Amino acid sequence: MKYALTLHEEGWSREGPVFKSGPVNMYRVGGMPEGEEAKITNFGAPHRSDWRILRIRGDEQCGWSGSYDSADVALAELQKQYE
Repeated sequence: MKYALTLHEEGWSREGPVFKSGPVNMYRVGGMPEGEEAKITNFGAPHRSDWRILRIRGDEQCGWSGSYDSADVALAELQKQYE
């Protein structure tokens, strides 16, 4: 495995008035190749799982892709592209 991708919490659903009190709904992907970034976000948060991947190369966003049951499943799919 050339790149070992990891999830880093970046966004939360809010439960009540307290920031960061709900479940995580966005992750930044660590371990990406130089010049590339990725985010994994739950478009169904907080009550439904619809995790999607956004890839960014330099200043260009490649658009949201997929519809996964969890952030881990989305990360595993992204990881396949770097094996």
